[in-house]
Amino acid sequence: MIEILSNLDNQAMDLLNGVNTPFLTAFMELYTGKVIWAALYATLAALLFKNLKPKMALLALIAIALVIVFADQMVASVIRPIVERPRPNNPLSPVYDIVFKTRDSGGYGFPSCHGANTFGLAFIVAYVFKNRWLTTFFLLWAALNSYTRIYLGLHFPGDILAGAFIGWIGAFLMYKLLQYVTKGYFTEPRFKKWVYLPIWTGLATIVAICITALFQTL
Repeated sequence: MIEILSNLDNQAMDLLNGVNTPFLTAFMELYTGKVIWAALYATLAALLFKNLKPKMALLALIAIALVIVFADQMVASVIRPIVERPRPNNPLSPVYDIVFKTRDSGGYGFPSCHGANTFGLAFIVAYVFKNRWLTTFFLLWAALNSYTRIYLGLHFPGDILAGAFIGWIGAFLMYKLLQYVTKGYFTEPRFKKWVYLPIWTGLATIVAICITALFQTL
């Protein structure tokens, strides 16, 4: 069974990693960064403090941070050392010679930290903010962020799916903890001001990434 799943994962990797252009490579390298999304994260914090009392906003912010910590540590410190699956761009990987990659790397890739962290953030946003457009944007943002790792040869699709599942578990647990601590305060939607600020900030960041990638490949 494991061999069948591995073969399917290799085939999916070949399909999703196989179309490459200089512009896409530059775009994916930029999009997969962490610092470039600082403004997006800041707008989430601003949205919390604009709509909630400081105590509730701080508790929600802590819950969001704990999702990332849970997802990151569960992947990097617990599961990866047990599974020990090489990344696609690791010379020990069975697809190393055929996968598109921008660099070689060592270490292990199952599950994906990017998948766990970005989807963990997307799911906790869905639970806390309860806004359809915010949820849709962050899920799409997380999906593309995760795909960059496949494109760049850093993760198999299975790594991403497992990471996304761990991110959801973290978001679910931390939301339940947040609800317990606040006595169900976040059961109802409570956000009316600046609700779409993170979306516009995220879209502006993507446009900036596109422009930068275009200039890099001219």
